[in-house]
Amino acid sequence: MTLELIHDYELADDEHTLIAKLAGRLQEHARKNKSKWAYYEGKNALKDLNIALPAVAGSIKAVVGWPEIVVDSLAERLEWQGWISPEEDVTTLNRVFADNDLASEFAKATLESLVTGMGFLEVSTGGEGEPDIIIDAVTANEATYMWDDRLNRMAAGYIEKTGENGEKYQTLHLPDRVISIITDPHEAEKETVCVKHGWGRCGLVRIPNRSRAGKDAGASEITTAIEYYTDHGVRTVLGMEFNREYYTTPQRYLLNATFDQLGLDEDATESDLIQMGWKVAMSKALVVPPGDPDDGLPNITAGQFQASPPTPYIEELKMMAQLVSAQSGVPVSYLGFASDNPPSADSIRATESRLVRRTELRQLAFGRPLCRDLAYVCKAILDGRPPEWEFIASLEAKWLAAATPTLSATMDAMTKAVAAEITPKHSSVVWGRVGFSPTEQEIMRKELAEQSATQRATVLAGGAATIGDATVLDLARANREPEETPNPTEASTETDPQENTPASRGGAEADDLKQRADALGVLIRAGVEPKAAADLAGLPGIRFTGAIPVSLREKT
Repeated sequence: MTLELIHDYELADDEHTLIAKLAGRLQEHARKNKSKWAYYEGKNALKDLNIALPAVAGSIKAVVGWPEIVVDSLAERLEWQGWISPEEDVTTLNRVFADNDLASEFAKATLESLVTGMGFLEVSTGGEGEPDIIIDAVTANEATYMWDDRLNRMAAGYIEKTGENGEKYQTLHLPDRVISIITDPHEAEKETVCVKHGWGRCGLVRIPNRSRAGKDAGASEITTAIEYYTDHGVRTVLGMEFNREYYTTPQRYLLNATFDQLGLDEDATESDLIQMGWKVAMSKALVVPPGDPDDGLPNITAGQFQASPPTPYIEELKMMAQLVSAQSGVPVSYLGFASDNPPSADSIRATESRLVRRTELRQLAFGRPLCRDLAYVCKAILDGRPPEWEFIASLEAKWLAAATPTLSATMDAMTKAVAAEITPKHSSVVWGRVGFSPTEQEIMRKELAEQSATQRATVLAGGAATIGDATVLDLARANREPEETPNPTEASTETDPQENTPASRGGAEADDLKQRADALGVLIRAGVEPKAAADLAGLPGIRFTGAIPVSLREKT
C-alpha cells in the first residue's frame, strides 16, 4: 500500500463541517473531564453547608482519596500483554507491541478511560530511523470521535493539541485518509496536509469504559455516588480537624471577672482578647485575684467546656467508606478501615471477588478495540493492505490474571493440571499462569531446546552400540516391507535345500523385522517424527497407539 501525500490540501465543505462539529464536541466534554480529574487528584472544591464549619475551613485543603483508590484498584489489575491467536502467526504484531512499549501506553489510555469514561490510542506510520508503526496514548481532553452505529466502529476521529508557543495542531482521522492542520498564531495561513492510506479504519482507536447500548461514549468509575461520598468525607474530615483543635486547646471560661483583673483595659482590641484567651487556655495554672467583699463583688469562678472525642467522626467516615465499597466493589480494607483480626486467604478472595469480576469484564470490553481496531490498523500498515477478516477474528488480547492468588497456590494448580495431562508440561499457558514474562519464556524455550539436543545426542550415541549406522542406512534405502526382504543366505546361487525352509525364512524375516524396529526406536529417540521414522525404517503404514515404551521415552 502506497501512501499518497498531498501538501496544501484544500478541505472539502463536509470536512470543514465535520472538523467544526468535532471541535465543538471536544469543548463540551472538557468541563466534565476536568471535574473527574479533580476528584481523582484530590483537588475537588469543598461543598460546605455553612452551618458547622467556620469560614476559615475553605482555606484548609482536606483530601479524601477514595476516587483515586476506586480507579487504581481496577487499573492495577488491567495488564495487557499483547495478542495471541491459536491459528495465525502474530509475531509481527507482538513486535509492534514491544517497539511501542504498548503495555505502558495502554496503561495510560486505561487510566484515562477509567477516570473520564474514554481513552484513546493514536496509530501512525514511522519515519526514517523510527519503528514501522508508532502508537501513542491521547488524553480525552484532546481527542473525540464520531461513531458509526451500523458498522459498530469509528467513522471519524479528531485530535486537537496546543504547542508551547500557541501553535494549534488539528488532526482528522478518517478510514481512508488523515488530514493535519497546523495553525501558527504568527503566520497568516494554515498549513494543511492530507495523507491517503486506505487502511479501512481510523488511525484513532477509542478505549471506552462501561459503554452501553445507546451510550457509546462510556462512563467514568467516579460516579455521582462516589462524588457525593467523597464530598461528605471531606466535610467530615474538616469537622474532625476543628474538633481536634478544640480538644487540644479546651475552651475555658471565667465568671465574675473583669478586664482589669486579667490585665486588660476595657477598650482592649479583639486581637488583645484573642491573645489573652490563648494565654488563659494554654496556662497550666490560672491565678486570678478574688473579688473585693467590701465592693460586693463575688469570687471569680473558673471552668472548662467539656471537649467531645473524635469517635463520631471516625464512625461516620467508616460508614461512608462502606458505601464507597458497596458502590465500587473495592474492599473496605482498601479504603483505610482494616479489621483488627487479619483475614484468611479465603476471606480475602471472597472480599475481592466482585473487584476481580469487574476487572474481567473490563478486559473483555477493552479487548475488542485492541483486536478489531488497533490490530487491524497495525496489520494494514505492515502488510500494505487491509487484513483478512479471518485473521482479525482469530485474535485475542492476552491479559495478566485479574485475581491475585499466591505463587504457591498457582504452582500447585499448574502442577496438578500437568499431572492430569490437561496441559503439556512445557506449555506457554502454564508458564504465563505461573508468572514468567514473554522474555523469560523465550529464554526457557532455548534452554529446553539445548537440553533436548544434548539428550538426543546421548541417545544416538547409545543406540550406535547396538545398531550400526550402515544397518540403519541400508534399511532406510531399502524401504520395503519386511516380508519382501530377501534372506542373505538366499542370495547365493548355491543354497542348501535344508536352509530354504519356511522355518528358516520365518526366522530371517523376524530378525529383519527386529532390526527395523530397533532402527525405528533410534530414529524416534533422535527426534524424528514417528510416521516419518517408520517410513525411513521400512515400516510404512504402521499404526501408533500413543503408548510410548520406557526405552523410547526421552529423559527429563
